Amino acid sequence: MATPVINYLAVLGAAVVSIVLGMLWYGPVFGKAWMKAAGISEKGAKKGMAKGFVGMVIVSLVFSYVLAHFVDYLDVTDFGGAWQLGFWVWLGFMATIQIGSYLWESRPFNLFLINAGYSLVQIVVLAWILAVWT
Repeated sequence: MATPVINYLAVLGAAVVSIVLGMLWYGPVFGKAWMKAAGISEKGAKKGMAKGFVGMVIVSLVFSYVLAHFVDYLDVTDFGGAWQLGFWVWLGFMATIQIGSYLWESRPFNLFLINAGYSLVQIVVLAWILAVWT
């Protein structure tokens, strides 16, 4: 197997975009619906914000780095390839794991839709960034 070619600046950029996208998705776009479906009050959401943000920075960097390997291994170089990669990673890994919250934890289906929708958009956008940023 060839040594992967990873653009670390693209990984960093993708991680930043992931965080900004998450702040928008779970803030002004779906924030109120997400908090209601998750049973979180606005006060409760703000309580663990610093710890959550630090965790998401780390998780976003790791996720972007691992996704960069998929982009490299599959030689994804354009939006069409990024869309396909993002969709299959989402369907095979993210959506199948996230549906467990709905099936086993009695969480509302709209919470699954909000979280799974974010995952799909996030993965496709990050795969695209990693594919075209050379």
